[in-house]
Amino acid sequence: MTNDENEILEIISEAENYLALTLLFFQLNNSQFEILTIIQDVLPSRVVQLFEAKRKVEQIEFLNEWWCSLPIGKESQFVFNFSKVRDIFPKGYPNEESKNNDVYRQSFLEMVSHAFKGNKIDLKSILHPAVAQMRYLFANRSEKKKTLQLNWN
Repeated sequence: MTNDENEILEIISEAENYLALTLLFFQLNNSQFEILTIIQDVLPSRVVQLFEAKRKVEQIEFLNEWWCSLPIGKESQFVFNFSKVRDIFPKGYPNEESKNNDVYRQSFLEMVSHAFKGNKIDLKSILHPAVAQMRYLFANRSEKKKTLQLNWN
């Protein structure tokens, strides 16, 4: 196989809709394999649509200018992927119940599933965790920096 995104996209797009993909998201915890979610019946045409949307987002000029101005912007151009969206969702805070952290993780996985299945994504499902993340980051920001930064690197 290959690790080249463009080559994989080309292979999938040539398949047209003669096959359906199953995406498995997992996490390793102390050598334990934990399945987070499974997204079934993803059509190649949907993958093509997602990559086209990704390219459009990456071509938005103000995002590139903003990204390159950040001290964490190591690339010369903004590169969009789901990890950027994941950073909006809280990952886990000290002194917060793990139940809440699981809810945020599940919300993110549901959003990814909706994206791959072509379902509408409820704006509230993104805004609620994003505001919770901003509140946490603001409350725990460094006194030296006095700024808020997402860990986009």
